[in-house]
Amino acid sequence: MLIAMVARPNQSFTCEGSDYQPTWKDFIKAGTIAVVSIGIVIGNLFSAVVFNNPKSRKLFLKKIRLTMNSLICTDLSMGLLVCPFCIYSALYRCWPYSETFCKVEALLISALFHESTLSLVLIAMDRYCSVHHYLRYNSIMTSRKYVICILFTWVATFTCYSIIIFGGDQYYFDEIGVNCEPFYVNYKVTLTVITLFYFVPSGLFIYSYGSIFKAANRKETIRVYGRSARMSMSVRVWNFYVLL
Repeated sequence: MLIAMVARPNQSFTCEGSDYQPTWKDFIKAGTIAVVSIGIVIGNLFSAVVFNNPKSRKLFLKKIRLTMNSLICTDLSMGLLVCPFCIYSALYRCWPYSETFCKVEALLISALFHESTLSLVLIAMDRYCSVHHYLRYNSIMTSRKYVICILFTWVATFTCYSIIIFGGDQYYFDEIGVNCEPFYVNYKVTLTVITLFYFVPSGLFIYSYGSIFKAANRKETIRVYGRSARMSMSVRVWNFYVLL
């Protein structure tokens, strides 16, 4: 349970009175963040056009396209709502915005990251169903169910981190990461997050693709054995005719 949280670091969420002067390293860091932010936005806008253009969308499976659109939304949100606000902090090593906005940024940077992870796990589980339950695949994993699964991952990640950050007041400004992040000071909170967003997704991901790999090897073995059996039969028939 997400309980028994202790106080976050006592920080001043303002840059007033700070006389810090940016160094050349700070300018490089800020410039890198700006370039990365622009690259994220441009790259994902291009991806959105490719996956949703009437001419090209037919090239992709519908469920894969739905998942990619979800990933595009998470990455675009990072490029538009998270990265740009790190530039000033990278230069002056302080948080110039409000404390409430710090909470919002801590929520976004954590929830969006884990939402991307869950989307990849969802793709793995979909592929698992298509391989091991191919006769009932269209009834087990309909497009409507798949959309519900995607929406559930969004709700789950944002709800979990909203409880931690807004309910438990667990957030802080990270001078190294130049943004606000969740403050995992309580072991119960840390263990809950690790279990929900690391151990469980990793286990599902490994199991899904491991099962797919075993199934592919089994089919390949059957195919090779069948070909060898046919060749052996052909040789026997030929020898039979030769003997005649």
